[in-house]
Amino acid sequence: MAFVALSLRFDPFITTAYLRRTAYAGLSPRDWRIFLGSVLLSNAAWALVCFGGIAAARHFWP
Repeated sequence: MAFVALSLRFDPFITTAYLRRTAYAGLSPRDWRIFLGSVLLSNAAWALVCFGGIAAARHFWP
């Protein structure tokens, strides 16, 4: 739940930093999965928002 909320509200770095288990000791494979998943989720959400905005503008613009 936190992963989805953070990915949609903040950037992938903030999501990864918040969900880390340890202090900085390099990025673990889990951290990389969180980061890349957050990148994919946030970009997909923004793509849908932009598509919806463009579709709405085309619908209401003569």
